[in-house]
Amino acid sequence: MFEWPIKVQASSRPALVQIFEPFFSTKPDGRGTGLGLSIVRDIVQAHGGSLQVTSVLGEGSTFRMCLPLAETEANENAATSRHE
Repeated sequence: MFEWPIKVQASSRPALVQIFEPFFSTKPDGRGTGLGLSIVRDIVQAHGGSLQVTSVLGEGSTFRMCLPLAETEANENAATSRHE
């Protein structure tokens, strides 16, 4: 798995229970659709990964995206050759 932590500064702690729900937003009305994190999570999950968030008031939020590493054809051929 490949992990990619992303640190985001925020002035308040978001409602972590709702953060990945479609149309949920901490922005004022008319600013943003609230679809971004929902779409990212769905794409990551479709590729066999996961997306988590931790948040500390005054420090911001950290998003951790984990994706499986893809086997390349060269790696597969090398692994096959070693086992023959």
